[in-house]
Amino acid sequence: MSDPRGRLAGSAALTSLATAATMVSGGIFALLIAARFGTSARTDGFFAAYGVYTVAVLVAQSMRTTIVSRLVDRGFAGFNSFLGAVAVLSAVAGVVFVALGAPLAALLTGGPADGARDVATDTLLLLWPAASLQLVAALGAAMLGVLDDFRQAALAYGAGSIASIAAFLLLAGPVGILATPLSVLIGSAVTAVPLVRSVRAAGWSPGRPVGSWGGARLVVLGAGQVALAQGLYLITIAAAAEGGQGAATTYAYGYFAHQLVLALVASSLSIVLAAPIAATWDRDPASLRPHAWVVLRAGLLVLVPVVATAAFVGDDLGNLLLGNFSAAQVDQVVSVFLALVPAIVVAQALAVVLVGIYTLGRFVAATLVGLPVIALHWALTRAVDATDLTELALVASFGAVTFGLALSWVLFGAAAPAFAGGTLRELARVLVPAAACFAVAALLAGGLGDAAALAAGLLAYGALVAAIPPLRASALQLLSAVRR
Repeated sequence: MSDPRGRLAGSAALTSLATAATMVSGGIFALLIAARFGTSARTDGFFAAYGVYTVAVLVAQSMRTTIVSRLVDRGFAGFNSFLGAVAVLSAVAGVVFVALGAPLAALLTGGPADGARDVATDTLLLLWPAASLQLVAALGAAMLGVLDDFRQAALAYGAGSIASIAAFLLLAGPVGILATPLSVLIGSAVTAVPLVRSVRAAGWSPGRPVGSWGGARLVVLGAGQVALAQGLYLITIAAAAEGGQGAATTYAYGYFAHQLVLALVASSLSIVLAAPIAATWDRDPASLRPHAWVVLRAGLLVLVPVVATAAFVGDDLGNLLLGNFSAAQVDQVVSVFLALVPAIVVAQALAVVLVGIYTLGRFVAATLVGLPVIALHWALTRAVDATDLTELALVASFGAVTFGLALSWVLFGAAAPAFAGGTLRELARVLVPAAACFAVAALLAGGLGDAAALAAGLLAYGALVAAIPPLRASALQLLSAVRR
């Protein structure tokens, strides 16, 4: 009989690598947009509308954790119920994306009827069916995950990403900027269809969707904190739009880099852990704390070299990859990414915490504690200089940290300070010596150039990880998971 921990490690590796591959494909997609259209009012409009679509995608992806325990208990009957819930959510999304599309576009792009507003309105219209397909795809992936099949979801999401890129290359010339949402729609269809077919092959047969409204309510409540977190971005992108033409696009690229790294080091771990925790966890929040710190430590080991690379040679990479951006815009993209790093760390620390919240069904509390954070973020965003994108990103990171503290209280209650203290100790254990490695490398090798200083820092960091037992153990666990 196979080791369940081995299966979990293999599933974690597969989901992490598949998520990374999907995000890399998304990165290529974003680079193609930058190369084809640069920064303009029209790209500002697209990225503003795409932020709304991302809320729907995050709601969809949250289903891969929030509804797992229901699918574990009810199997394909639960799948039918949530399929009805998806239909309800799609109808609600239609109201937002279509009926309210024009006023929402005006709100996000600054109001005037210009190219940004028109593109945002049209993009929302095209992304409504894409959002619906993402809901279907996530439900199928969740059901397959319960059946211990992560491979089909990995393949489907990868295929969808590739299809989006191919469609964009074909449509960008004749269609213009609207080729971007059309490509997203095509990619969403390529993702959803094979996942539904895989569920059907696993034994599902369509049935009456009993409890659709209740299922929709559960999904919305379960995704409340995720949607609120994306609300921080929508508030920020609307503020960035006031900084002039192209500012919203520039911020969006820094935020996208943040999302790519976040998917690699936090989101995939949460997805894979959901089913095992739902099935075996003793429901004692205290027992999750050591697991949360182990996951955080592993994620930090990956995050440190990524952040160091951005800090040392981010401008060089940006100038290479974002050829239609000015040097100043590339510098802003890198600065936004670095300013959003605290938000990535918070997501790492909360990866297991969120699974605990989902498993216990504390969806309402997780959503309610986020509402004051949204209000505070809006006030702080209005108080800072909207033309300084780095300041806006720092405000967003502060909002993420505040939200993270609130969510830890939802799970741990009075023990939340103890969890926060342990998290800070884990951060110090990794980040303080890592920072020393790169600081010394910059001092000794900086005269040879940023690339040389980065290389020296990475070598010192690798030696540090090998020399400190807890870090070495985490690194070996990561390597073992990849091998499996």
